[in-house]
Amino acid sequence: MNENKEILTYLVGIFSRIFIILLIHSNTAEANEKDTESTPTIFTGSSINLKSWIKFGTGTLGAKVPLDGIEYHNLGSRGEVVFLNEGAGISQKVGVTLKENETYTITFDSGRPRAELGQYYIVRFTANGLALAHLQVTSRSTSPGKWKKQTLSFTATSDMPLGEPLEIEFQNIAATTGYQLHLDNITVTKSTASPKV
Repeated sequence: MNENKEILTYLVGIFSRIFIILLIHSNTAEANEKDTESTPTIFTGSSINLKSWIKFGTGTLGAKVPLDGIEYHNLGSRGEVVFLNEGAGISQKVGVTLKENETYTITFDSGRPRAELGQYYIVRFTANGLALAHLQVTSRSTSPGKWKKQTLSFTATSDMPLGEPLEIEFQNIAATTGYQLHLDNITVTKSTASPKV
């Protein structure tokens, strides 16, 4: 009888540990799922679909496959990229309307071909013609023949044009030649800020 009681106690202990491990795993998986749901990708730009972008400004633009070893030290798996010559700009609606307390983040790669003197460009979030956030690069921070990942984020507030379509813009703002800009891997995500307690 004591043996059965000891075995039963032993089994209850094992099952309790298994239950706790499963509960922790389930809660972790649920938390990870919630994190993933709260930061969806709402837009992915593609140079192949450049026709869907609105062009503006005075410069020429297009899509091309850069020359590996000539324009860049190492292109890796890059294929076609967007290029903007001096004065050229592109814009695109990202498929969502502006909502209060949502944070929007754009990430992209900016490339500087070896022969170019530097990068002078601006990227903006806009809605209803109003600039909501911008990143202006006016330097030689990206080495010739290299790519640099850039990020810009903002959180929508009540004084912004809520309910209006969110757009992104890129413009090469260089005034002289020698500053062609290359863009790749353009992605926009959104997340909802936690309510303040």
